Parts: sequence; structure tokens; C-alpha cells
Amino acid sequence: MHKLLLGILMIPFFVTCSLATDDSLSDFSHYRSSPFQWVYPEYFYEADIVSVQTKPRATKSENRIDFFGLSACIPKHYVKSDKKISENTIYYHSKTDKKELLFITLHDEKNLLGSTSAREKSKDFFSAFSSAEEFHHKAFTLTPPMIDETTPTGDLWMIHAKGMLFEDTHRIRIIKGDMFTAYGRIFKKEFHRLTEDIVIFHKRLPPTKYLTMGFRTHDNTPDVILSTLQ
Repeated sequence: MHKLLLGILMIPFFVTCSLATDDSLSDFSHYRSSPFQWVYPEYFYEADIVSVQTKPRATKSENRIDFFGLSACIPKHYVKSDKKISENTIYYHSKTDKKELLFITLHDEKNLLGSTSAREKSKDFFSAFSSAEEFHHKAFTLTPPMIDETTPTGDLWMIHAKGMLFEDTHRIRIIKGDMFTAYGRIFKKEFHRLTEDIVIFHKRLPPTKYLTMGFRTHDNTPDVILSTLQ
């Protein structure tokens, strides 16, 4: 389980751009003259926009948990694990099926914004965003049909990055609550580590902090948490 969670935490929200070389997938014969060839469906992913209203009270089938200055409800069949993954990560698993789990991690956006040397090497890419929230907003909303002669090169690289960010993803969504905006990836069935992960920017967190939540579950646990988050 420890190795599984370390693998989950390494899912690439911070994306570096690379060139696919499988000729059976696409034709990159013109790559030298233009790296921006929109040959993969992930480049065109558009997020479903979902609005939620906070429910202040837990139902009889839920427990309210506290984490990093916030709280939310989870189904009662989840229990907190005694294993310590890191100072900034907690996780729960189902009492009836330990393969079903959820984890919550607190992040500092400085890790996403890159080091000075990284920003120097990839100036165009890093010019596209100045915060973790702007990175996610662009990744979840920009698509090739939006491109015109005024589109900055950095935004082109953001669309290009979607090829890796959403490679194992079936659908994406943006969830808007009273105090937060969240960005969710619902994974393809063949992606066995998680069924969904969600990045949350909450007004009660410090401006440079954000949460990620990962789920491997076949019920509505993600929606229970989002509808009770406060």
C-alpha cells in the first residue's frame, strides 16, 4: 500500500512536454517546422462545469473529518489509516474493501511553478501561468479551436501539455463551490490506481496552498466530500 500511494502521489500535475515517437499513432513528419500538431484527442478535452452548494450537516451514513484547516464528510465505511505517508498526506480506506481508498494532500504551489533553472530552460511554457490555479484553469479550458494569431506561445505549450496530463483520463470537470474551485480528472477503467483525482483551491487555505484528493472508489465519495467541504 505504501508503494501504491507513493505512485499515486507522483501522478503528473506538473507536466513537462515530450514528443511521442509511435508512428502508428500519428505522423510527426512536420514536427521540425511546428511542434504544435493537435493529433491526440486529449488536446481537445473540455471540462464539464459543475456547481455544488455546501450541505453543512452530515447524514446518518457519513462522518465529518478535519484536515489542514478544512472539513468534509465521508461515508462511514471509510476509516483513517495508521500509516504515515508524509507530513502533508492523510489517507483513508474502506473497512470492507481495502482496495477502496481516498487520500488528501496539501501542496505548496512553488513546486508546480518550477525552479529558477527550470523556468529559464522553458521560458515559453512557464510564461503561461503565474500560479497553480492558473495552470489548472488553462489546462482544463484551453483547446486548439481557441487558437488564433494572438495566442501566446505559452498557451500553445499548455494545450500541448494536455496530451500527458490527460493521457489516462476519460473525462474532466471543473467543480465550483461557495468557497472553492476544483479540477477533477475521471480516469479510464484500465487505469487501476485511481478512479478520480481532484485538485482544490479553497479560499480558506493560504494563497500559495492547494489540495489534491485521490480516489479509488466505485461510489459517490468524491461528490459527498465536495458537497460538504467547508
